[in-house]
Amino acid sequence: MAARRTALIFVIATVVIDMLGVGLAWPILPQLVRELSGQEIGDAAFTYGILMSGFAAIQFLVSPFIGMLSDRYGRRPILLVSLFGLGVDYLILALAPNLWWLIIARIVAGLFSATVSTANAYIADITPKKERAAAFGMLGAAFGVGFTLGPLIGGVLGQYDLHAPFWLAAARIGFAACLFLNLGCRQQSAKWNFARAMNLAEAGQLEEAIELMEIALDQAPNDRQIKLSLASLLAENGQGELGIGHCDEFLESFPDDKLAHEIRSTCLQYLG
Repeated sequence: MAARRTALIFVIATVVIDMLGVGLAWPILPQLVRELSGQEIGDAAFTYGILMSGFAAIQFLVSPFIGMLSDRYGRRPILLVSLFGLGVDYLILALAPNLWWLIIARIVAGLFSATVSTANAYIADITPKKERAAAFGMLGAAFGVGFTLGPLIGGVLGQYDLHAPFWLAAARIGFAACLFLNLGCRQQSAKWNFARAMNLAEAGQLEEAIELMEIALDQAPNDRQIKLSLASLLAENGQGELGIGHCDEFLESFPDDKLAHEIRSTCLQYLG
């Protein structure tokens, strides 16, 4: 429970810091495009529109693949890689000598801007179903806080130096990555732990699979697939009584579940 709460806090903090970075850039980018391109305000506005459309298009194309990668390798590594990529994006924006570097920065941002969607998936994995709506509400609030304060801070700093907001955004992203890496979210998501446990079971490493499956069940205590899979693994490992206990606990809420009855019968066979 404590680990889940810590993970939730730091995912929300990561989104706030990330959205602050995005918001910091918004008031500055139009003027920066004009300065680096040397265009008049009308042409610079068109160039800025192309840059933002390109960013959105890349994000649209890449997001499904980021989702698949997070399902396969876990939410935490993908969040860390995304934060690293966004940090590089802001450093490029801070140092950009011409418009081409600005274009490269927007491409990098589009490729790595999966923080929010991955954070949503992470929260869905680690939060019990009855608490999920509240967790998503807090995530939405974090999103709003970042977008509200970011442009304000960016506009104030931009009065003194157009590059200053990007240095601050890069520093904030680095800070978020350090928090995420060292203080919170050390655990993988329940779905990732479940998938890893099943792979270990297929390889004959039942003890390790059971240990990882128990972690997954602690993260998602109401997950039918995890609970019944753990019962099956326990039966295979000669711990049929524990497996029956998990099945009985599940059947109290879902007495007509056929799979639970089948796994319970399997546990009894192992005991017999």
